[in-house]
Amino acid sequence: MKTKKYIIAVIVTILWLAPALPARAAGGLSLERRLAQKAADKELDQFLQAKEAVFERDWPRARKQLEQFMNDFPAGRLRDEALYWLGKSLNGCAALEASPSSALALKKEAFGTLERLVREHPASAWKNDAEELRIEIAGELVLMGAGEYEDFVRAYAASQKADDMTLKLTALNSLTRLEPETAFAALASTLEKEEDSRVRRRSATLLGQYSSREALEALEKAARSDRDEGVRQEAASYYAVAARVTGDAARSRLKEGALNRFTIQRKENGVAEARGIISALFGGQVGGYESWAVARLVANKYVLRSGQTSHKLHDFRTSIVPGSVRKSPGQVTGEVAFNDLVSGGLHSETFSVDAKNDQIFAARRGDKVAVILLHFEPVATGIEVRAEGEDEESLTGILGFFSRIFGRSSEKKPVYHNLYTDFMGCRVHSTLQSLAPAMNNITDFGLAKAEIPAKGGSQGTWTLTGHIMAFTKTRTFVARKASLADPKGKIVAVADEITVSVDDPAGFQVRSSRAAD
Repeated sequence: MKTKKYIIAVIVTILWLAPALPARAAGGLSLERRLAQKAADKELDQFLQAKEAVFERDWPRARKQLEQFMNDFPAGRLRDEALYWLGKSLNGCAALEASPSSALALKKEAFGTLERLVREHPASAWKNDAEELRIEIAGELVLMGAGEYEDFVRAYAASQKADDMTLKLTALNSLTRLEPETAFAALASTLEKEEDSRVRRRSATLLGQYSSREALEALEKAARSDRDEGVRQEAASYYAVAARVTGDAARSRLKEGALNRFTIQRKENGVAEARGIISALFGGQVGGYESWAVARLVANKYVLRSGQTSHKLHDFRTSIVPGSVRKSPGQVTGEVAFNDLVSGGLHSETFSVDAKNDQIFAARRGDKVAVILLHFEPVATGIEVRAEGEDEESLTGILGFFSRIFGRSSEKKPVYHNLYTDFMGCRVHSTLQSLAPAMNNITDFGLAKAEIPAKGGSQGTWTLTGHIMAFTKTRTFVARKASLADPKGKIVAVADEITVSVDDPAGFQVRSSRAAD
């Protein structure tokens, strides 16, 4: 009986080893290498599952899965990237906390996780991204009462290294909330002297958060004379002002308890000359400007794209209604709202500006008046904000395909709210209503579609669809639960993750691929 069991065991062992023996003799994978490959596949599969939660912004699930990944693969080859996403997930979890002390603890843990990435992986491609996120978190920690993180922000804000410029601007952005005067001086100097137009553009955006006369003058100068058109576009924003009414004629035109709308002939430098335009409209009886702001309302191809669009002017809180801005050829429409902070009343009106007409909106209480001047400014490329319903049909087929492949329901069609017409030379449609600043390396487009021009003399575009993030330093798009179609419209890959280089879309890379029909 024992002999019979022994013979059976030998036969089973031979059968198990047999497939590997010819492979070794023919130069194939050894048993050890096959086992190592199996372990690597397990590491990648587990990492991709965690990364899926990140792309879907399910921060608690992402945190749990990434922490498990770190425990299961303490020496894994994806450890540096995992640390970055873990830090981001912890920071995301902090935003969900109702308890300030719990949120503070999670942000500190996120900061420490990113610090660990920088310390343990000094040559990692994720190092600068980790530092950028650390700066943002450090600024938030200071605002939450953890003053010991301020020196970290200040060190980057004072940096003069060319390769640290993006990090410096991130730090200056934090300082606008911590030390406005220090940040203002640095931003004004950068806007005037920095050689890199991208840095000047970002500086103009940050200066738009100030309401001082000095900030307005710096932006007006850039709007008129900066050598880069992109900087002039960024600096030329809408103008909001708190003023005083000094005459009866103006009082009669500015009805109390209502939002007053005036259409005026468009001036080429409308925002830069806003005070003069407003004064002239009311016969010189509106002036005594007490506070003002140039908001980040950037004009891009007949579209005004709103950033910070809310300001307190006297007894009113003025705003551009989020998501209301729409375009049609040669025209921009949207909605402005004035919230009366005394009575609690809310007044709103639609606006429409074009190549011939600007508009002014004003609300008055006594001699105090809050005014917004909206100025139309067409440019060649940038962000288009589309109305709901546009481009929905283009997603129908692919979403149904995703549903079959990945087992997901697609009952509701996504709506593209934003279109980047020139993002790294590509067109990117996004379902998100707000996007990360263009100066950041990583831009999260949410559920999106990227149209990437073919290279090497080929015609047409590659179309990548899924949850997309863009990495400007490597000029790549990474999409989760993704599909990629070639210039002929043929789906060439459907996968958990697809990476496409802007400079070589045909050389796309697939992780955990699933065959397309």
